[in-house]
Amino acid sequence: MLTRAALCVGVALATLLVTRAASACGVGAGGAAGLSGCSLAEHEEESRRKWRAGASYGLASTSLRFTGNQRVSQTRHAALATLEHRPTPSLSVQAGLGGLLGEVSLGGQTFGFSPGVIGLLGASYRAVDPAGNGGLFMLLTSQLSFAATRANDAPYTAVDLRLGVLFGKTFFDVLTPYATARVFGGPILWDVGGAPAQGTDVNKYQVGGGATVLLARRFDLFVEGIPLGERGLAAGAGYAF
Repeated sequence: MLTRAALCVGVALATLLVTRAASACGVGAGGAAGLSGCSLAEHEEESRRKWRAGASYGLASTSLRFTGNQRVSQTRHAALATLEHRPTPSLSVQAGLGGLLGEVSLGGQTFGFSPGVIGLLGASYRAVDPAGNGGLFMLLTSQLSFAATRANDAPYTAVDLRLGVLFGKTFFDVLTPYATARVFGGPILWDVGGAPAQGTDVNKYQVGGGATVLLARRFDLFVEGIPLGERGLAAGAGYAF
């Protein structure tokens, strides 16, 4: 089963990597494609809801290292609208677009982000199904994100690719707490000290957890906290149709 899961995730990632490469780490907004569907008992294929529209907000704090071993602290806020498609009960793909704000600190100075844009493509594969497993499930997740803004009157662009695993259990077909771990990487391009520089995250991982709540079998809410690695907090809502 794990071999089949790895193959499916590999196909999804190959599709994502065809998209344009940009520049920097840590632009995800939390949550995972396909997570809300794990709260639903599977129905016949013709009655399965294959689409989900969502909105989310994410706050993240991380440390970056640029050329010349220059350390930069970054805080960012991202608001996203997402559209998710579930072509099969186990596979989900997702696209999102939204706005970005935040700040970076370097050498005792803090520079605010101009209003920027963030976009993402994501995919998940349900490697362990909750049906027949007491509500326990496992998702393999991937996300490719891009952000563009300005800081200190210079372009600041970022891209990262995240791979993760998510474990959870559904209670009463409504409440789904979960734990997640992700690794990620990608370059950051910015002018540091008046000269173009490339950076990356110091901590290229996340470990945390969250929960989703299903309402009226169509609406879902989620919250996620990440205390280890790149720290973050995210919350959102969705509607399945």
